[in-house]
Amino acid sequence: MSNSYRKLLGQHFLKDKNLINKIISQIKEPQKRMILEIGAGHGELTLPLSSRCKEVIAIEIDRILFQRLREKVKALGIENVEILEGDILRLSLNEITGTSYEDIIIVGNIPYSISSPIIDWMIRERDHIEYAILMFQKEFSKRLCALPGNRYCGVLSVILRYYADVKELFEISKESFFPKPKVDSMLLKIQFKSHPKRLAKDEKIFREVVKASFSNRRKTILNSLSYYFRHIKRDEIKSLLHCSHIDPKRRAESLTLDEFITLSDIFSERYHEKETFLK
Repeated sequence: MSNSYRKLLGQHFLKDKNLINKIISQIKEPQKRMILEIGAGHGELTLPLSSRCKEVIAIEIDRILFQRLREKVKALGIENVEILEGDILRLSLNEITGTSYEDIIIVGNIPYSISSPIIDWMIRERDHIEYAILMFQKEFSKRLCALPGNRYCGVLSVILRYYADVKELFEISKESFFPKPKVDSMLLKIQFKSHPKRLAKDEKIFREVVKASFSNRRKTILNSLSYYFRHIKRDEIKSLLHCSHIDPKRRAESLTLDEFITLSDIFSERYHEKETFLK
């Protein structure tokens, strides 16, 4: 893999050993856990994890880094670490682990270029994930954690909040990485809900309604939904909002998760048999 491609991936490697230990300390009872590390790099997290965790599977897309780390693990005689070459976004957890683990812990320093796809991947694989301890760019982390009324609140924060509880753990200075990135990062804990308090009647429609609501975030929710669902008459969308007890003049970022679920359920009741609803 060329240096230009590594730059494209946005790979920055941890160099602060105290920080690495602090990150690993966020894992509860690591000696009982299977850890899946996304982006093993030079083994900055992989090797310390191996001495504390039951089993570590580390995924690395860069062939050169993969080969070097595999050789290092072999030379050190570490038996509870498996290094795999591949693109995490193209794999399922069953393919990676070869088993039906349901309490996997995900750990990693996530490049900005794949941050959103990683969230989507984890949501798809959530039945096998207990929680994730992940580093993202600080601003992206703010988006994931944003609550209603926050300017960072958007599609990702609403959809992730539907499936998981997200917690800011601590900030990480750009000085802790090499090469040094332009921005600071933040460590998050993403705890997937085993029993959500409330489920949408149709999760596909829920996600589509959330996406539509933020499609023109400077506009009112009525304007955003009307813009996105052009095949539905504006007066009908206004009626759906009133049925959901949502003021059409509000903006999407002001809605609570419950309000989004209620709105999507109203849409589901009206359009679940219409194939043209979902794009």
